Amino acid sequence: MLATIVEGWMDDLEGTRFEAAGVVVLEFVRDHDDALDAADGPDLVHGDYQPENVRFDGTRVAAVLDWEFSLVGSGEFDLCRAEREFFDWHDAPEGDASDDEDLRRALRNGYESVRPLTPGFEARCRVYRAVLKLDPMRFFDEWKAQVENPDAMAESMCEFVRESVADARDAFERDEKA
Repeated sequence: MLATIVEGWMDDLEGTRFEAAGVVVLEFVRDHDDALDAADGPDLVHGDYQPENVRFDGTRVAAVLDWEFSLVGSGEFDLCRAEREFFDWHDAPEGDASDDEDLRRALRNGYESVRPLTPGFEARCRVYRAVLKLDPMRFFDEWKAQVENPDAMAESMCEFVRESVADARDAFERDEKA
């Protein structure tokens, strides 16, 4: 699933300052498919948990809309995608950091109330986050005017991908040795 997603995004990244980041992620997911297969699933994965695609009835999720990006894969990926959409974008819920952490914990607890996270999730989550960081990179030129220093933002995004992949590689190697 991850290789398919990244392969689809590589056309948009080709020739940009983000192409190398895409290559790093694609090579990593191809080289570590066994470790990534340890995730739960396969499941129907929504793939686009943006705030406007989730409807609430009070504090309860009443509906999830817009399934056009759905695919078969790991529910863990959907959890990380939801965390990104709700907490790591400019339109994330407002509040202080403790509020944000409480909401993140509530999302994870809700997920785990249905399905426990499997061993190695934190390492796989680093990979999922690296994959997901490629998505805004594809459209960087369209939204870069919204940030104060686009070059620093672009480098920060690339560094995030490099660090996430390196952290996941280290964790996978530790797991193999254990």
